Amino acid sequence: MDTICAIATARACAAIGIIRVSGERAFEICNKIIRLKNGNIISAKSAQMRLGYVHDGNADIDQVMCVSFRSPASYTGEDMVEINCHGSVMILNRIMKLLIKNGARSAQAGEFTKRAFLNGKLDLIQAEAVGDLIDAYNQTDAALALSHMSGGLSDEFNEIFNRLIDINTNILAYIDFPDEGLVDVDPCLMIDSLNKILKSLRSLAESFEIGSVIHDGADTAIVGAPNVGKSTLLNAILGYERSIVSKTEGTTRDMISERVTMGGVTLNLCDTAGIRKMAGEIEKRGIEITCRTLKNADLVFAVFDASRSLSDDDKKIIQLCKGKTAVAVLNKCDLTQTIDKKYICDNFIHIVEISAEQKQGLEKLSEIINKLFLSDKVAIESGTVITNVRHYERAVKASEYVQAAINTLESGFTPDVASVDITEAASQIGMITGASVSDKIIDEIFSKFCVGK
Repeated sequence: MDTICAIATARACAAIGIIRVSGERAFEICNKIIRLKNGNIISAKSAQMRLGYVHDGNADIDQVMCVSFRSPASYTGEDMVEINCHGSVMILNRIMKLLIKNGARSAQAGEFTKRAFLNGKLDLIQAEAVGDLIDAYNQTDAALALSHMSGGLSDEFNEIFNRLIDINTNILAYIDFPDEGLVDVDPCLMIDSLNKILKSLRSLAESFEIGSVIHDGADTAIVGAPNVGKSTLLNAILGYERSIVSKTEGTTRDMISERVTMGGVTLNLCDTAGIRKMAGEIEKRGIEITCRTLKNADLVFAVFDASRSLSDDDKKIIQLCKGKTAVAVLNKCDLTQTIDKKYICDNFIHIVEISAEQKQGLEKLSEIINKLFLSDKVAIESGTVITNVRHYERAVKASEYVQAAINTLESGFTPDVASVDITEAASQIGMITGASVSDKIIDEIFSKFCVGK
């Protein structure tokens, strides 16, 4: 393959910039433009940082630190050089031009990680986790991505894949060599094994409900009647004034969205228009947006003014929250409380008393969020949580094929008929790990990476 190069750090003025070079001519090309203080790039020891100068003929361009990695002990599995220069955009671009002039070419998006996958340094789950770690917005997401990079999720899928292959091998061996004295395949034992595999697949697929929230954030609707403190709550959570707060009812007529981490979970917060019967035309449109946002939300903060009795509007909001993951937020707890708490307790599992204006009670709200989404700490810490929609879709498809194989055997068909669905199930798992995936899918996955990774 071609020798590739790319700037691996941001294209902005910084203290340090890093350029990566990978391929069979990496040492040769870098040796043409880098003069080490002692020795040269070609003879330099692997993984040892060396001081040198990048030069263009007789003109020195920058003092740099270089690290050579000899194949296969590198990120890509190829000969590789990392050039640590000063973070001037001009210097970075000039070194890139020199590398290209001497035989390298600019890397495509994600090409370094793609080569790591193609050279067997990473499987596809681990490769995708690299991108997830770069994009991680919260600590939990980063920890999961790091665990996936280390092979936690890969081990789960590889075990399922191997078990499916073992079952199929036994079936095919018996069919292909009937006179070799092989023990007949017992359908009951097969069904038992397939049911265990099905349980594992469904457990992994179900983990996506939490994994998608950890990775993409929980779409969170802040709803309530006018003037209960929805905008004040948004501002209190964010720590700055994002939404206009006024005593005039109906101030918020459109949806205001912001992203924040709370309780270890990323919340895609949506401050919405207050829900009430008596509303003007524009406000009614805002309420329609509120209802739509609430319907699609992963989490709802139903805000009530604890200093007043429940209104018909409040009770309508309670009905709209039925079947949703919702937290009743009793605001203005610093005032004399007259709200019917029993009615609230009868309709909500999760309740918190706060004063958004005084920023009181937010810690309790944070604890509730953590318990709602991060309660399965064992799965999260082990990395056996799916955060990638592609993995989820393949896991669901694989479980459908396994279920079909079980149905076939339970209907009295011979194991060779079930073998077709078992093969398809294994193929779906292979698409997750990269054992059986098309070039098109590989190209699509790595095209989403940044250049230099």
